Amino acid sequence: MYKLMIIDDEPDIIDGLKLLIDWKKFKISNIETANGVFEAVDKALDFLPNIVICDIRLNDGWGYEIIQKFNQLNVHSNFIMMSGYDDFNYVRNSMVQGAKEYLLKPIEKIKLEQSLEKIIVENLGGNLDNTNISTNIDPITNIEYSKYSNLTNKIINILKRDYSTNISLKVIAEKFMMNSKYLGRIFLQDTGYKFSEYLLSLRMEVAKELLLTTDYTVQQISIHVGYTQLNYFYTHFKNYFNISPTDLKNSYK
Repeated sequence: MYKLMIIDDEPDIIDGLKLLIDWKKFKISNIETANGVFEAVDKALDFLPNIVICDIRLNDGWGYEIIQKFNQLNVHSNFIMMSGYDDFNYVRNSMVQGAKEYLLKPIEKIKLEQSLEKIIVENLGGNLDNTNISTNIDPITNIEYSKYSNLTNKIINILKRDYSTNISLKVIAEKFMMNSKYLGRIFLQDTGYKFSEYLLSLRMEVAKELLLTTDYTVQQISIHVGYTQLNYFYTHFKNYFNISPTDLKNSYK
């Protein structure tokens, strides 16, 4: 079993990460938290975390300073850095100190799970029951990615990256220099979803996670998942989950 430390000076972020995924799937049963550099270093000496999820900017210093201090104390942890700043300097400083992954806030479930699986397999020499890891099962269809064609997997990878943009099957077809109707038939055959249905589901699932794990407003979330008009987002969300985004956020609180 692995030990995890989450370091962030915002308690809501820590609580949200605890609820974001099923940690037992990654053989993580012990989670410690810290709100700053000094607290993290103090706790690490006794806790000795295998994996650390750490914010770049903390009230009492920089997250990548923690990596350096851990190394000096022979506390060997695998760091996943997170930040709201998409700035190369932050990424570079983290990677120079030895961070394994860098994720932008708000943290997306799929990307976090992919980072955890990579660290456990490649850096900790562990193995996971792939039948239970959502990184190998499409959370939208509950079908293993390995059962999709290479073409469908490529389309899904693009959607995971670009769902917040004005992405369409026509745009992807132009990238592949293929006929959009042909791509649509292959995608429907593999997933059981039309392209537009799958994209809608992906956007709704991401929006739900953000509503439950961040303090972003409904309008901010609607923009993040690709909606330029808030009323359309409200309508699609309520039709999909049978509850409005505002009611869902309020009921969770």
